[in-house]
Amino acid sequence: MGIYNRALVPYDGSDSSKNALRQACAMTDVLELHVISVFPAYEGDLELIGVDNIKKIIEGPVQELIDEARNIAKDLGRDIKTEARYGEPFQEIVDYAEEIGAHVIVMGRRGLSRLERQLIGSVTAKVVVHADTDVIVVPQGAQIKWDKMLVAVDQSEFAKRAFLRGVDLARLHNSSLEVIYVIFTFGKFCGVPPEAIKEIRANARAYMEQLEKMAKERGVDVSTHVVEGEAHEEIVQMAEEKAPDIIIMGSRGMSGIKRLMLGSVTEKVIGMVSCPVLAVH
Repeated sequence: MGIYNRALVPYDGSDSSKNALRQACAMTDVLELHVISVFPAYEGDLELIGVDNIKKIIEGPVQELIDEARNIAKDLGRDIKTEARYGEPFQEIVDYAEEIGAHVIVMGRRGLSRLERQLIGSVTAKVVVHADTDVIVVPQGAQIKWDKMLVAVDQSEFAKRAFLRGVDLARLHNSSLEVIYVIFTFGKFCGVPPEAIKEIRANARAYMEQLEKMAKERGVDVSTHVVEGEAHEEIVQMAEEKAPDIIIMGSRGMSGIKRLMLGSVTEKVIGMVSCPVLAVH
């Protein structure tokens, strides 16, 4: 029995969503695969157009997307369950994931320029923030593999969950697991007493030793790295150096207005790396 037995793939016909669907089809532990296509809500004058007319207008394109997704999955030897919805895309995806009890959402990320990728306002980014389940974001052209994994942690409960998910996945796939902890340097510790800096570093190393112990108790060996700098920059740099198949990070899944405050370390990393990122809730 795998960890992600029921997966959901949002599909809009783009190259990135096609790749996400292919990668989800290739995940051996996925036993039940769902695909959802969402058409955005109509913002014109309903009195002039009419709800029934709108439904008729979008029925054709929606069915084309569903058929296209079925054909992609069929070519890969997979059967899928499909759903067509009309409304706010990220909300419909999140709601449907909850309805079917999805274990993971697999989403594509377009191959945009470095600047554009840092403007986290896409449907994918909103799903990462709002969903109550894990989300794998797959850059266009990337593959989901588990041989080499990099987990980014701090001392939050969210990061600890991400670490434990990484340990479980490493045990399942017999993977190598590296863990990075970034100490924020406050502008190279400007104004911070040397004693405090020493304590911060010692605390980080002690925490990583705890994680190593937890992993070994579960039969997994890990390599740990404590570095200093800006969190997302250091994680991206290590990803470039170590070339992991996937990066695993925690996502806070905040409620209310805080969910609108995108731009966390996780979202920044998602926008900047070339490998998939697993956001653990």
